[in-house]
Amino acid sequence: MSIRMNDPRGSLWRKWDLHVHTPESLVQGYGANNDETWERFLTELESLPPEYKVIGINDYIFIDGYKRVIKAKSDGRLKNIDLILPVIELRLDKFGGTDSNLSKINFHIIFSNEVNPDIIHEQFLNAIKPGYRLSPQYEDIQQEWSGLVTKNSLEDLGRLIIESVPHEKRSQYSPPLTEGFNNLNFSYDKILDALKSPYFKDRYLTAVGKTEWADIKWNDHSIAEKKTIINDSNLVFISSETIEAFDKAKRNLTTSKVNDRLLDCSDAHYFNDALSKDRIGKCFTWIKADTTFEGLMHVLSEWERRVYIGDIPNKLNLVKNHRTKYIKGIKINKKANSRLDEIWFENCQLSFNFELVAIIGNKGMGKSALTDMLALLGNTSSKDFSFLNKQKFRDPKNNKSLDFEAQIIWESGEESLARCLAEDVPEHEVELVKYIPQKFFEMITNENAIEEGSKFDKELKKVIFSHVDEPNKLGCASLDELIEYRTEEIKDVINSMRSELKDINEKIIKLEYLTSEDHKQDLGKQLETKKQELSVHDSSRPTEIDKPIVSPSIEEAFKDLRSEIETLTSNITEAKSQLNRSVKILASISKIKGKIENLRRMYDNFVIESSEEFDKIGVKMESIARLDINESLIQQYEREYSNKQSQSEELIDRLENNKKVSEEKLYSLQSTLDEANRSYQHYLDEITNWDQLREVIIGSPDQHESIEYYKNALNESSTTLVDDLSKAKLERNSKVEAIFLEIKKLVNIYIDLYKPVQDFIDNHELIDRYQLNFNVSIIQQGFIDAFLSHINQSAKGTFHGTQDGRDKLKEIIDKYDFNSISNVMQFIAEIQESIEIDKRDSINRVKIESQLRKSFKKQDLYEFLYSLKYLEPRYILQLGGKELLQLSPGERGVLLLIFYLLVDKDDCPLIIDQPEDNLDNQSVYELIAPCISEARLRRQVFIITHNPNLAVVCDAEQVIAASINKLDKERVEYVSGAIENPSINKKIIDILEGTKPAFKKRESKYF
Repeated sequence: MSIRMNDPRGSLWRKWDLHVHTPESLVQGYGANNDETWERFLTELESLPPEYKVIGINDYIFIDGYKRVIKAKSDGRLKNIDLILPVIELRLDKFGGTDSNLSKINFHIIFSNEVNPDIIHEQFLNAIKPGYRLSPQYEDIQQEWSGLVTKNSLEDLGRLIIESVPHEKRSQYSPPLTEGFNNLNFSYDKILDALKSPYFKDRYLTAVGKTEWADIKWNDHSIAEKKTIINDSNLVFISSETIEAFDKAKRNLTTSKVNDRLLDCSDAHYFNDALSKDRIGKCFTWIKADTTFEGLMHVLSEWERRVYIGDIPNKLNLVKNHRTKYIKGIKINKKANSRLDEIWFENCQLSFNFELVAIIGNKGMGKSALTDMLALLGNTSSKDFSFLNKQKFRDPKNNKSLDFEAQIIWESGEESLARCLAEDVPEHEVELVKYIPQKFFEMITNENAIEEGSKFDKELKKVIFSHVDEPNKLGCASLDELIEYRTEEIKDVINSMRSELKDINEKIIKLEYLTSEDHKQDLGKQLETKKQELSVHDSSRPTEIDKPIVSPSIEEAFKDLRSEIETLTSNITEAKSQLNRSVKILASISKIKGKIENLRRMYDNFVIESSEEFDKIGVKMESIARLDINESLIQQYEREYSNKQSQSEELIDRLENNKKVSEEKLYSLQSTLDEANRSYQHYLDEITNWDQLREVIIGSPDQHESIEYYKNALNESSTTLVDDLSKAKLERNSKVEAIFLEIKKLVNIYIDLYKPVQDFIDNHELIDRYQLNFNVSIIQQGFIDAFLSHINQSAKGTFHGTQDGRDKLKEIIDKYDFNSISNVMQFIAEIQESIEIDKRDSINRVKIESQLRKSFKKQDLYEFLYSLKYLEPRYILQLGGKELLQLSPGERGVLLLIFYLLVDKDDCPLIIDQPEDNLDNQSVYELIAPCISEARLRRQVFIITHNPNLAVVCDAEQVIAASINKLDKERVEYVSGAIENPSINKKIIDILEGTKPAFKKRESKYF
């Protein structure tokens, strides 16, 4: 007698008005119960807005109005209404208040449309009528009136009641029929007994009128009975003037801790143009279910999710405003020129729900085929298809995908271009769906290294980036790109500081050598050698010769020549000193000019790199920064000292020529002397040379390879140079601290970029339940491998031995928090100490150079250790108190799903293939199911599953059961509908629970 309205799209939002009176009703304001009134009544029902799909016909204790309505529908009327339910409304024999002001409860029974109205009359109404009771003040009339309950007998009863009161008060009463019905009450127990009939098993629901129930003021003895009646009812009805009035009524029920499954109904007694709130079309109730009685029953177990009271459910509004974000359906066809005999997806067409779509089926029955096709047509960036791959449907030897093409239809009505299932997504297509295939899910959750650049890291960054406000994305396409943009200048500063640090390290390495014991020993040996040289020199002093007699004029000539040569020698020395000074100054000038040129290039690069940014803010760069270099003074000094250099060189040449001339004169004069005087003059030359050589051996602190030089060097290696080394190390530490502060600035930028997602996590009640914590921290990245790449672990030292050395280094690292500058400096100090002292025996000093691999120098090690290149800002995620690296693959899967389902702000359709494979059932039920339930509120979700916790516990709006008919040329069949659809319900039990007997057997073994 009725048609089941099981929509293949599953549970959809529609308006349900379960309390509509007809012109047959005992109390109604439509007018006379005639054909004209009925025609207007039916016309107004047919003119209801399109969202109205279910009505309940309520004519109190009579069923005639319901019969006439369903007769009209069977005759072709009311095509806009999917479901019409019979509702009985009567008053219980439970009274409250005072004798002069009694209140009664209105009780409703909503029967399934599958129940024949004659059965309702015969098996229910006839069963309860013998148990009626008049209102207490009229109980004495009951003996006069004891007829069967009909409209005529109720009218008789009304007349008896009106005649029982004084004549002057009779005008206050309603017409006899109304008064008769209003004072006819039925036994609550009799009603419940009648409903136990096999005819009504699982085919009725009960409801209490909230307004009448609330008006009853019962005493302490009977309040429990009042609560029992409402709590034992399935529903509570109210007809509210406004949504605000409804909300207030519901809050009162909730506060009273009683059944608050409240539905707003029109309680229509009037046509839609009436001023009364009880008019046709005034109903705020939306129910998400199949328009079947089973749909209504299912709503009871998912009340908050499936019932909405208001103008329009949020999800419908979301879909309305974002129609290009929801897939309406898919069409799959065999190509016209196909010669493939097998059917597969030929003429396959599916429509989808816009909330949660669960795809179920036994192994190899086409589940992944559907999601692969949706992903392909939605331009997924994933390549990890489970069905459309070379091992299955795209097998090169028998590529069936070449014979099929498909297209998707969006809620906007737009249809994608038909794409062959053998084609890949073209490059540069906009990704319209997010697809997480099973293989991809397994791959990223089982990665050995969860670090920068890993697939897991990339997926999380995509989600994090989705929370950055559009203006703050600065036109960047990814989080990495945005970070690079925001941190570029700071990184330039860090690189500049590291360059400065390189110079400091060079100075330190030199000072470490000059103050080392080895160098001191070398200096000591050099000094002893020089002292021995001096001793030998002193022992070889020329033998003194007595001065022979010579003429005064010749003696004076020798004296003058020797004085002249001595003066020339001194002048040459002074000129060479001036020349050296000029050369050094000119070298410094050359370096300064080189630095100026570098500065120009840096400025030119700055101009090129910054011009776009200055253009964006509309400011001329010259008004902010300008490079003015005045080289005139440098050029003046260069000319001056170039001249001085030339003059010194010319002077030296002239003086040396003059000295040569004087020496030749001396030799010539000596040749004129007799043997005795020649010997004496030779002695004077030797003693002069001997004295000069002695002066050279003794030397001065500035004279290399002299005794005084080595003495001074030894003294400085223990005094001045030690102080210089300490100052250089302090300078290096300051530079390291400055670099660390710049890294901290990077951290602050990361915190600023990650703040939106952090705020979202902090303010999300569901995420908070999972103990998901997110923060930015400075971590060491790759220090162990990079450090040990410098070290020869076969050599003696703290880090000797491949595994022992690695373990020792890890032990040191684990002690320090790299977010603290003091910890970082202590860490560097301990590493420095560990390469200077063999910590295995605690006392033996070892040379750093002896521990290095051949391809590395001490400078390379210092550059690595002090530059802090191994420190970088990273986000740290914790789930349940465990960091990312400590999570099992299953826990990583939970984390990834939480991010996709709750944290990801992308609103395109999300398609997930069997996420439960890496998760235990408890995690699926407690963690993932609530996430999916929330995700569907803001995006369309498709999920392949063989776990009832996802399909059933999540209360999927649409279930698609996939199967392949091997006997019918591999025909792929997709049967879809709501969970409350009996045929879909059976498939869920058979596929996910292993048939009902198997489920019941398991259930029987649980305590």
